[in-house]
Amino acid sequence: MADNIKIYYRSVLNSYSQVFFSDSRIFSVILIVVSFADLYAGLLGLLAVLVTNLTGFAMGFDRQTVAKGLFGFNSLLVGLGLGIYYEPGFVLILIIILASILTLFISISLKRLIGKYSLIYLIVPFIILTLLFI
Repeated sequence: MADNIKIYYRSVLNSYSQVFFSDSRIFSVILIVVSFADLYAGLLGLLAVLVTNLTGFAMGFDRQTVAKGLFGFNSLLVGLGLGIYYEPGFVLILIIILASILTLFISISLKRLIGKYSLIYLIVPFIILTLLFI
């Protein structure tokens, strides 16, 4: 149980640092603090990361990939983007939860589809979902 909490905590931190291709925990904390410059965007970005990583672990996806933050960073960007674009409210929270889960599935699909050709999918899920929801 304690090991699962530790891996989940690390996955949240790594989701922030992966935006800049980093694994530094100190840098992650700095990015979390900076993301709260806009309180609602910061909260919605954090919610998006929490939902994505929890869904990834619950559905049994590769624990190392989720723990490295490789799926969470796209959801973070979607959560921040929608949090800045729309006025906060209950409906937006539901949209963020849905967008986070969809971002996870798109990330996994693109990783498998594009990854087999040794191409990098990076922020394509963020772009697709943000445009879709805007």
